[in-house]
Amino acid sequence: MRERNSAPAKEPTQEYLTVQQVADKLQFTTEWVIQMFVNEPGVLVAGNKVTTRDKRRRRVLRIPRAVLNRVVNRMTNK
Repeated sequence: MRERNSAPAKEPTQEYLTVQQVADKLQFTTEWVIQMFVNEPGVLVAGNKVTTRDKRRRRVLRIPRAVLNRVVNRMTNK
């Protein structure tokens, strides 16, 4: 009888960083990091998009390491 490979081939996973991790690494505030990365292609943004009178906007960002490197290179090469 043939053995089946039950585990699918693993693709390289991309490392995602939190806003706090990026802020610590770059020594900026979390607010600055959110403003800088919220519209950057490749960043995962979860949460409500608009604020209402009763609730504040809540967003969770996950920033891929590749996007972080791209933004840092763009900032330093000016």
